Amino acid sequence: MSFKTYAQEAILEASRLIDEAGDGLKNGKRDVSEKLFRKSLTKLREAYLCDRTEENMIRLHNVGRRVHSEFLCPMRFESGNYWRDCPVTLAHGKMGVSVGGSAKAICSICGEDALSCIHHNGRLYNGVVARRLHSTCNICHKEGECSHTEGQVYDGVEAISIMVDLKFDHLTLTENPADPRCAIMELSFPLSDILKSLPEDEKRKFVYGKTTLYCHHCSFCSGVLFQREIRTGDSDLYSMLGVRGAMSDAIRPNVLVLVLDAQQSNNLRPHTHVSDPGFAEEPRKGALPAG
Repeated sequence: MSFKTYAQEAILEASRLIDEAGDGLKNGKRDVSEKLFRKSLTKLREAYLCDRTEENMIRLHNVGRRVHSEFLCPMRFESGNYWRDCPVTLAHGKMGVSVGGSAKAICSICGEDALSCIHHNGRLYNGVVARRLHSTCNICHKEGECSHTEGQVYDGVEAISIMVDLKFDHLTLTENPADPRCAIMELSFPLSDILKSLPEDEKRKFVYGKTTLYCHHCSFCSGVLFQREIRTGDSDLYSMLGVRGAMSDAIRPNVLVLVLDAQQSNNLRPHTHVSDPGFAEEPRKGALPAG
């Protein structure tokens, strides 16, 4: 399956999840609806990773805006850190991971070294004896059970190279991973960066691990007007959360983080906020269109 075909299937799956989530809202099942909506965001990000079109990016942000408007987007606190795992924000990053290592290629027809044997990949051969090569059937090339009988002779068998003795020795952070779905799935938001975003009087109110932080990325970003790459190690890695970094004031988003007192987080009444211009005092509510 090509990555573009995978993207199309991911969009179809996301549409199904969104329909179910909408039905859940109508029936008063908000918890179920929220899980389905957020799962659809994961599928839409996969679609964008496999087919990086403006249309796919906008679709992802439209649904993200609806999720933010309906449920808000609190950051997860776990293992001593705040974490960003939002598929919408992470979609702005280009970095992914590829595995590096070595392996041996053997011929599916004769089982010898594929670089030195007489057979050629893609060519069909007759009189091939069925057998297992490192758990792979040399007739249909499937791992595990199949319909072919070991020792039986088959005609019209395609020759391929079977990779064995895999030895992984490193992971590479790259803008062009072999599989675009091997992307960064979460980013930590350390205390030092949080404190940089807060005025002095608000730092005293902030309790690390207890104060709830909310992301408002989808409330200002359409997916086109403000596309910014997330780079690991960049000093303004968290600028989309309102953290002051190297990003120019001219293009810094107005507001992205809402800090709430831990005791007030249940009813979502704002206690203090990042003092950027244009801040909306109350969190936005009300569903927005998904498309």
